[in-house]
Amino acid sequence: PSTLSLSTHTYASDEQIAAVEREFVILETDSAVIRNNTLNQEVRVYREDGLLLACSYQTAVFRVPKSTP
Repeated sequence: PSTLSLSTHTYASDEQIAAVEREFVILETDSAVIRNNTLNQEVRVYREDGLLLACSYQTAVFRVPKSTP
C-alpha cells in the first residue's frame, strides 16, 4: 500500500518510556474502514501496567492486481 497520511503521537514522558526497559508492550489495533482500495488504521501502544505510551494513525491506498485472462 501507499501511505497517504501517517502520524504518531507520543503521550508518555521520557522517564515513562525508559521504565519499559525489557518489558513487553501491548499493541491495540483497529481499522474503521477498508473500502474502495483505501484503508485506515489506528494503533495504540501500552506498557504492561496499562499506561498509554503512544498512538499512531495511518491512511493508505492499495492497488488490487488486475487478473490476466
